[in-house]
Amino acid sequence: MLFKRKEKSKNKMKKRKGFTLVEMLIVLFMFSLITVSFYRVFSAATVLMIDAKKRVAAANVANERMEYIRSLIYTDVGLVGSSTIPGVVSPDEYITSGSYTFHVVTNMVYVDDAWDGLEGTGDYKRATVIVSWGDEGENQKVRMHSDFVPFGTEDIEPGKGAISIRVIDSEGSTVSGASINVYNAEESINDNFETTSSGYIMIPNYPVSYQKYRITVSKSGYETVITQPPYPTSDYYPTDVNASVFEMNITESIINSSPLSNIKISFLDPYGEPLAGNFNFYMKGGRIIGTETDGTIKYNYDELLVSDSDGTKDITGLSPGNYEITLDESGYKLWRINSVTGNEPDEIIIPQGDLSYQEGIKILNETVPSYFVQILDGDTGYPLHGAEVTLSNSVLAYSEKASTDEYGYAYFPDDSSLSLTEGENYDVEVVFAGYDSESKNITISGLTQDNINLDPQ
Repeated sequence: MLFKRKEKSKNKMKKRKGFTLVEMLIVLFMFSLITVSFYRVFSAATVLMIDAKKRVAAANVANERMEYIRSLIYTDVGLVGSSTIPGVVSPDEYITSGSYTFHVVTNMVYVDDAWDGLEGTGDYKRATVIVSWGDEGENQKVRMHSDFVPFGTEDIEPGKGAISIRVIDSEGSTVSGASINVYNAEESINDNFETTSSGYIMIPNYPVSYQKYRITVSKSGYETVITQPPYPTSDYYPTDVNASVFEMNITESIINSSPLSNIKISFLDPYGEPLAGNFNFYMKGGRIIGTETDGTIKYNYDELLVSDSDGTKDITGLSPGNYEITLDESGYKLWRINSVTGNEPDEIIIPQGDLSYQEGIKILNETVPSYFVQILDGDTGYPLHGAEVTLSNSVLAYSEKASTDEYGYAYFPDDSSLSLTEGENYDVEVVFAGYDSESKNITISGLTQDNINLDPQ
């Protein structure tokens, strides 16, 4: 009987052990599922930010290509190797802009426009520039169209000319149904039009006038764009200058008007948690409207703002583009935009037409005992991403490791549950593959800022 009882006891122990193993497997499965799900969400958000950055860069490449084509004489506006529209423009090439490489394809066709009432082989040439990246899917392309007209055209009266206006958004797509006002006080002209489905209008037989035709483009939910007189009538060099009309010629005006966006900005602590308080900050960027006389870029948005008491700020009706954030709050330092991926640390990229865009700004309290260090390449001065920084104090039994972000920054304490001690000395050690390691000793005094240069091996 005693032997049987021992056997039963052993069987119960085996059952308990088996049940515990199943529980552990379930817990591990759930943990893996949660981890994978979180990683997928984080990865998707990172991909979207990188894609937005590439889209802005691709639009710039498309604009540069169009500007190059516009600089050509009409007979050179064509494609290398083309039998129908021969010219000097490369039809297919790869262009590097910044750290990105884009595939640039240029197509051209003749257009026989119905506005002159005549049929022929073509009134002008239409160029389409397609800039793509990645897998070159439809969501990884920017398209831009422009028309190029010859000197003189069939149905313009002597002493007069024509204006063609095309409206596109920041991604190069045409804007249909946009209201167009053309105003010239000297010629008593004040005409209204609307862009066609191709975002285009052609207006013949306007009196000859140099940079006196003011064009206003407006559409509900879009930027309102008004061309300006040239410098020095304007106190800066405007991007969109009043149009000219030349005798027996067509003047082409391409105007960018994009869907407006809204943004909600939240101020965060170093660990990404919301910070309550009224924080003052400057926000500058959006649409580039010109260049100041000293060469600096002039934007359509440049404001001093203050967050609400909960540390957030809603801003509406913004042009898409890059915005620079400057903190104007005593006792705090701006670290970085929370979702930076491909941006500058103080830069927000707002996509067009996003009415619920959100962004966080990490700031550091200068009164909190902490260590904020940037690790740089000793030769180039470039920040090192992924360098391992160890901060320790053996007497205080404190030791933490942190990896630098894409701007070479690391912040201690890296764990919100830990803290540094004011006035104490700490050892710093920095290690990064391919570089000599560096060690130093620092004394904590509030927010203690530091730069460390690593020498390549």
